[in-house]
Amino acid sequence: MVTAMESILQPTKNLIKLLKSAVDIVDLSDAKFMHPIELLPVSALISEGSKKYIKPKDEVCKSYLNYFNFPSGLTKPKLPSSKYIPIYKFSASKKDDKSLRDKSTILESLIAICLSKLGSPEGSVSALNLAIDEIISNIEDHSEAEFGWINAQFYPAKEYLDVCMLDSGITIAGKYKKVGIDYVQYID
Repeated sequence: MVTAMESILQPTKNLIKLLKSAVDIVDLSDAKFMHPIELLPVSALISEGSKKYIKPKDEVCKSYLNYFNFPSGLTKPKLPSSKYIPIYKFSASKKDDKSLRDKSTILESLIAICLSKLGSPEGSVSALNLAIDEIISNIEDHSEAEFGWINAQFYPAKEYLDVCMLDSGITIAGKYKKVGIDYVQYID
């Protein structure tokens, strides 16, 4: 029997294995399913890294990827779904008014999913809103990336919401280095 921790870690292990093998081409031919934690980094790698990819042989997986707008993502948020937010690529510039409005739409979509599917435990919606807003703001304020990415899916049978956000910016260590702090010396 698979433990809860194993089910959380397995998609990350799959992603690491896939990324290590993706030199010029991202081979998804054997993929049967991809969680947002796998889907989003691979989308960004293909789109921003100008990599080619091999589509999954599995028709259900191929359809799932198309459903989520893999790999390029949307640049305008879709109307909220009750179970997912497709791959969405947003401008990481705070000067982009459209991006700020779109960010608000994404947050509203996540809150709608939480309220409709997870119930509304006191403070949980506000906590999720604050966490997502802070991560997106950090992308805009610190990453120096041109774009940020977000994707989410609710799994009714398992009763959990999987949210993934990323950017291809300078990294946390890179930001510290840029301001003159040796980040690595503090890790122990």
